[in-house]
This record gives sequence, structure tokens and C-alpha cells, in this order.
Amino acid sequence: MLRYILKRIILFLPTILIISVITFGLSKMTPGDPVEKCLDMGEAFNAVEYANMANFLHMDKPVFYGTIQSIAYPDTLYRVIKPEERHVREKMISQYGNWPVISAYFDALRDFKVVLGNVPDSLENVALAKVEISKYLSLLNAAHKQGDIAMACADIDRQITTTAETTALLSAPFLKIKNNYQNIKETATRWKLFVPGLNFYGLDNQYHIWLCNFLGLNDKLGFSSKFPFIAWEPDMGTSCPTSSRMEPVIDRLIPALKITLLLSLLSLFITFLIAIPLGVYAAGRKGSRFDRWSSLTLFMFYSVPSFWLATIMIVFFTTSEYGEWMDIFPPIGLSKPSQLILPVFCLSINNFAFLSRQMRSSMINVIQEDFIRTARAKGLSNRLVAWRHAFKNALFPIVTIFAGVFPAAIAGSVILEVIFNIPGMGRLVYFAIRDLDWSVVYAVLMLSAFLTMFGMLFSDLIYAKLDPRVAFDKTT
Repeated sequence: MLRYILKRIILFLPTILIISVITFGLSKMTPGDPVEKCLDMGEAFNAVEYANMANFLHMDKPVFYGTIQSIAYPDTLYRVIKPEERHVREKMISQYGNWPVISAYFDALRDFKVVLGNVPDSLENVALAKVEISKYLSLLNAAHKQGDIAMACADIDRQITTTAETTALLSAPFLKIKNNYQNIKETATRWKLFVPGLNFYGLDNQYHIWLCNFLGLNDKLGFSSKFPFIAWEPDMGTSCPTSSRMEPVIDRLIPALKITLLLSLLSLFITFLIAIPLGVYAAGRKGSRFDRWSSLTLFMFYSVPSFWLATIMIVFFTTSEYGEWMDIFPPIGLSKPSQLILPVFCLSINNFAFLSRQMRSSMINVIQEDFIRTARAKGLSNRLVAWRHAFKNALFPIVTIFAGVFPAAIAGSVILEVIFNIPGMGRLVYFAIRDLDWSVVYAVLMLSAFLTMFGMLFSDLIYAKLDPRVAFDKTT
């Protein structure tokens, strides 16, 4: 059995790696600057603070183990950490191809900004000119098209000549900017854009660090108060729900996960406890009045949208709007055990209807088999035939459904948790998306992928246990 489990895990590893690459790739494609997101946007921050935060988040490292791109692009472009600045440089390279000259142009822009900041605000006209020049300089830093650059340069030229002080101090450094840009156009090497190049960065890259941290394979490996029984402490990233708050993702996931697991396990227990016997009973009385009415009722349960049912439950059973006698349950939230009843009911109703119908269909197929006729011919009662002979063979579709329980149990129900104001995983993901806190979203995505793999392995083990034809030493 151990050999079988190891084989399955080895087969799952490529899938997990592919999912991790896709998840990490999506995290890199999301809009916004994660460094600025984690800095306090209510206050101004300088370049040193930005660089320190980028280092803490490993954003100052290459994205992957290597890149395949044209030789026009340098292998050090990842060091330009700000996305908008890197985007402008990439656009300039895609037009002209001569990175060393382009780099000199942006160095001149940076030097000009330093010189501009050192111009004394001795006169009111100088101060006003500096404000206008700073505004147009920001436009110039963000421009990559020739027309936009020419317009921004003309505006800056006009502002520089408004006072004698700015003319004397800023004319020379700004002339260097214009000369460097002219040099870019004159020395363009567009042919480099069509020559591929291969760059290797080794293990010190963002993806490798992120994956090792997520798996707990880092220097923080050791006993943790979060997982007291195992020497494992995964680092799932840093959550920045607001500009003034920053905390490890796992510290936000664990409290929400406990609540979601409580709701999900209660719902699953109730669902399987009632749905499976009901499906078996209905299959044994196929075509009876009970079977017809139960089928109609279950179809209605399955058709009811959970969000609509949750809203109706809150309106009618948590307020006295329609009578004092209907104010049965406490208001929304999770401060009392009785507040679990309505969300668990809403979580269970659709699954209960679906699982019951699946069990009925599977039992009907099994009881038509020859071995069931043989059992009945021996004089066994319908109850004994159903539960001892047919039930075990009818469980295979249910086992398949059970494989999807693990990711669903952790992901929670976004709609229901938001409606009932339950601080579970679904509500956490909803607010993480709203707040652009992508670290939480992608951590939940990765956990769901891991649990899907675990659910498939668990289902395989149950299959092998239920069906003697499946041998551990022969199954791959």
C-alpha cells in the first residue's frame, strides 16, 4: 500500500508544479505594484524605503530560473523594480533595441531630477517653475512615444527659461537628456530584437523562493505554534489588506480556515447521514409514491439558489418583521452556536439533493446486476440485499464526488459567508479580491490545488478498498 501511495504522489508532482507555475504567473500578471501596496500610502516614502520593502518581498530578484528573449533586452532589467518604470524601458527597447544608450537616457532623467530638487526655492517664481517642471518631468519619465517625449521636452524647456536661476542651473542637465534621446534614435539597433537570447539566473529567483517558502522548505523550518504536532511552518507570503497593515498570509488563513472547516464538516456530516440512506430507500421503491414525491422535492431543493435561500432565511427567521414568533435565530454573524444552523442548512440543501439523487441512480443500476438477482433467489430480504450486497458497489460514484469535498471544504462558500457575515475562507477571499490583496487569493488557490490532489489520492485508496479487483501492487 505504501508503494502505491508513493506512486500516486510521484504522479501528482508534475501537476502540482504546473499549477504552481500558473498560479505564480497569474500573481505576476495582476495589476498594481505589490511593493507600494505594502507601504503606507497615507505617507510619502523615499527610494530607500521602497528598496527595503522590495527586498523583503523578494521583488528585487529575477522572476524565474531563466528567460528566453531577444538580445536587445538586458538580463538585469528585473532590477528596475517599479512596474511602470520597467514597462517604459521595455517599450523603448522594443522601438530602438539599443539598451546601453536607452539606459544612459534614463540615467540623465534621474540626474536631472536630483538637480531639480537641489534648486533653492529662494524666489516665488522659482518655486512655481519647479512645480511645473516636476509635473512635466513625471510625464517625460512615463513617455516612450516620440511625440509624447517631444511635447514634454518642449514644456520643460519653456518652464526652465521662465527665471534666470532655473535657466542657469537646469539648462545643461536638461540638454544632456535631449542629446541622449537624440542619440537613441540615431544609434538604433533594431536587428537585435530579432535575435533570441537565453539568460540563466539560478535558484535565487522569485518563483523558487515563493515555492520553497510555500512548501515550508526554507530556513524557517522548525516547530511552529501554528502546527504544534509537526515540524512544518509554511510561508505563504505577506498580506497587505490595507496600506497601514501587513501580516503573514497564514495568520489570516488559519482563523478563517477553522470556521470554514467547522461549517463544511457539519454540512457534509448532515448531508451524507441523510442523503445516502434516503437514496438507498428510494431506489428500493422505484416508481412508488414515495419515490415520485421525494424526487420532486429533491429537484426543488436542488433548483433553489443558495444565495436566495440564505436571504429568505435571514429576512424571515432572524427578525421580527413578519411576526415575533418568527424571530427564531440570532442575527447574522458567528458569536453564538445557534447561528450555525441557518448557514449549515443553506450549505447542505443543494448537496443533499444532488447526493441523494446520485445514490438513488447508482443503487438502481446495481440492483439490476446478476449477482443481486442471485442474492434474492437465495431468499435474502430486500433490506439485506440492499445494504450488504448492493450498497458497497453503489458507492463508487459517491466516492468520486467525495474527491471534490476537500477543496470545497477549505474554499468555503463566498456568497453564503458574505450574506451571513461569517469570517470564513470564502469571505476572506472576497475581501482579498476587493482589496487587491492577491497574496491571500493565490495562497487559497494553491491550497485548493493541493487538497484536490489529496482528495484524488484518498478516492483511489477508497476505490482499492471497496473493489477487490484493484490491487495496490498492480495499480498505477
